[in-house]
Amino acid sequence: MTNLHSALKTTVVDSHAGDGINYILVRLQNGKDDFADTLHARPNSYSTSGFQTTDFLSLLGFQRSGCAFHGSECFCRQVPEGVNLKGLSTDIGKSFQILSISAQF
Repeated sequence: MTNLHSALKTTVVDSHAGDGINYILVRLQNGKDDFADTLHARPNSYSTSGFQTTDFLSLLGFQRSGCAFHGSECFCRQVPEGVNLKGLSTDIGKSFQILSISAQF
């Protein structure tokens, strides 16, 4: 499945705002047994220097594109079914902080 923003049926499963990124978890259905869970991440804070959230999301396999769910651009990728959005958000936030600190050296 290449288009992570449209399907015969789309269902917003969950959303969460955490650590500078707004997340929307969406289930796409293109057939009776053809489902894909997708995560749409939209950074809500920016800085003019240092390692950027957008760079980190790209390292995690997210791809930048226009987003029907955020109503603007987002970074999206397919995720395993049943992903814990709040836990994933926390882990991404902690990992970004660690990488940002280590990038200063």
